[in-house]
Amino acid sequence: MENLHLSQKDINNKNLLGLVLMPILMLFVFLFSKLIKLYFPMIDTSVIIQILFLVLPCIILMYVEKNVNLLNLNLNFNFKQIVKYLIFAVIIGFLSMFTMSIIAMNIPNIESQKHPIMINSFLMISLKVFLLASFAEEIFFRGFVQGWFKNLSHFGIKLFKKKIGLHIIIASLLFSIGHLGLMNYMHKFMVVNILLSTFLLGIIAGKAKEKTASIIPAYLVHLCFNLVGVGIPLLLSNFIK
Repeated sequence: MENLHLSQKDINNKNLLGLVLMPILMLFVFLFSKLIKLYFPMIDTSVIIQILFLVLPCIILMYVEKNVNLLNLNLNFNFKQIVKYLIFAVIIGFLSMFTMSIIAMNIPNIESQKHPIMINSFLMISLKVFLLASFAEEIFFRGFVQGWFKNLSHFGIKLFKKKIGLHIIIASLLFSIGHLGLMNYMHKFMVVNILLSTFLLGIIAGKAKEKTASIIPAYLVHLCFNLVGVGIPLLLSNFIK
C-alpha cells in the first residue's frame, strides 16, 4: 500500500501542501498564459495552457513528490471495464450540448459569444481540443492532482451504491474550476452548464482511471465527451453555414 513508509503527519502535510499548491498552479497557468497573450498576441493561449499542464507536474514531481505515477500508460486493461464510463461520458456530452442549445435559443446575439479557439479550422480544433487538451488535462487532473491525493481515497461519498473517493472529487472540482476562464467569452449560464458537466466528466474519468490504474481510459472518456459536446455542434454549425 502506497505511503506506508510515511507517518500520518507526513501524509497530512502532503495533503495540505496539495490543497495550497494545486490552486496556485492553476492560477499561475492562467496568469502566465494571459501574460504571453499580452506580449505575443499571435500565440494561441490555449496551447500554452495545455503545454504548462503537461510540463509543470513533471517538474514538481521531480523535486517535490516522486511517489505519484503521472502517466500510468498501462495498456493491460480490459476494454469492457470502461464501456460504461464511455457511455456515461457520451450521455453527459449530449445533455451538455442540449442544455447549451436551450440556453442559446433564449439569449440574443449568442453567435458572437464564442471561444476564440472556435474560429480555427475543424482540423486545428480537432488537434487542440480532441487531442492536446483532452490528453494534457487528463495528465494534470487525473494523473497529477488525483494521484497526489490518492491517500484520501478511503474518504468520499456513495452514489448509487458506488463509492467516489475524495481524491476523485478534489481533482474533478479543480478540473471544473479550471473552466471559469470561459466567463471571458461565453454567457454566464453557458459557463455554469460547462462547470457542472466538466465536474461530472471529471468524476467519470477519475473512476475510469482508478478502475484500470491507467490514464488512457480517462483520456478516452474525456475524448468521448468532447466529441459529443464540442464535435457535433461544430459539425452542425459548419453544415448550416
